Amino acid sequence: MKKHDNEAAAQAYLKYLYSDEAQELIAENYYRPVKQKILKKYADTFNLKVKLTTIKDFGGWDEVQKKHFADGGVFDEIYEE
Repeated sequence: MKKHDNEAAAQAYLKYLYSDEAQELIAENYYRPVKQKILKKYADTFNLKVKLTTIKDFGGWDEVQKKHFADGGVFDEIYEE
């Protein structure tokens, strides 16, 4: 971001992305909103019982990088000819 002098625009976009207005637009277009009050408003569209995961559930980025993307990792195993 800093390299292209657009950090302020990127920060403004992220701030907007999590606003109520943006979350409403997200839900209206069938993407799952992260704000609970908006998610509940669209409960007929989204299953509220889904257990979502984060990268922490897989040991964090460092662990995932080692296991899946380092030399000889899972990616290499499935990408071999």
